[in-house]
Amino acid sequence: MLPYLVLGLVLALAPASGEPLIQGSLSKDLDYLHEYFQKQVLPKWRDEPHVIADHPARRFCYLPGKDVFVTGAPEVRVEPGSIRMEVQLGRRIIQVARDVQGPAVVVVPGVSYYKVMALAGQYVCEVGEVILAGRPPRFAAVLKRDDQVIAREDLGELFLADVEYWVYSDRVVMRVLGFRPEGGWSRYREGEPLAITVTFDLGGGRILVDRVKVTDAALVERMRELSRSLEGPVLGSVLRTGSGVEPLFVDFEPREGDPLVRFIERVFGMYEQGASEEELREVMSEHPNVEFLFPEKGGGTTSGIPVWVLPLLPVPLAGRRDDA
Repeated sequence: MLPYLVLGLVLALAPASGEPLIQGSLSKDLDYLHEYFQKQVLPKWRDEPHVIADHPARRFCYLPGKDVFVTGAPEVRVEPGSIRMEVQLGRRIIQVARDVQGPAVVVVPGVSYYKVMALAGQYVCEVGEVILAGRPPRFAAVLKRDDQVIAREDLGELFLADVEYWVYSDRVVMRVLGFRPEGGWSRYREGEPLAITVTFDLGGGRILVDRVKVTDAALVERMRELSRSLEGPVLGSVLRTGSGVEPLFVDFEPREGDPLVRFIERVFGMYEQGASEEELREVMSEHPNVEFLFPEKGGGTTSGIPVWVLPLLPVPLAGRRDDA
């Protein structure tokens, strides 16, 4: 009797036939990212954060895996079972690795639009932008097995609005919503609204593509709203698994006149003007959790190489900054 009970329990917990293991959309993932930025990242930024800066910057990147802000965006590499991020700061490299067990979906900023990648066993399914200078955005679907491309399909030129996705045990389906560009050189505008269904057949090692014109007026208007939301000031990467969603990094620009941004600019300005180490230490004590990587003076090929780094001082028991 026991084997039958175990079998019944397994069947009860397993997804029903045709039921996706993971489902979501790029727009929902970005909504989560923006909420995380408001509730988690901004409060940290206002409360004497740990910052590593190798140059005066307008944009900063928060790495939850390291709990640190840096003046550079990470390069993201997605492989079966793992996600690796790397930030180059002078000669210093900050790496964050995330092992992924089971199916998952990762969204990562691309050239103009986000890339959506699904991990399913030894496969990585990707819809992303193809770089073509002077042309409207063009997208392609790529299927990789063990990091080798086994199938690729051109999706054509598209102003992206959203990517909906469903991950099954034997296939991954992505519905790409967007507008086909119309018009002449440098005067492209939104044209025909399209829904491109991309099916990654894992067992067959192939990609199936179906294109239809979107005729529902409400959906077309929603697509226009979503396309505008992709241009928001907050960027980043999100990981969605069967157990939920989490941020991998958040890239943002503090408001104009942010005190911490001005402080970092001031310190680098003093360094470039030849301030002594003693003078720099005195000024840097105002925000001891900011770690500076100073480039070698003289520029040239050595620019960006840290010569000396001021050590982090004890975390102050200061109150929160409310002006970020």
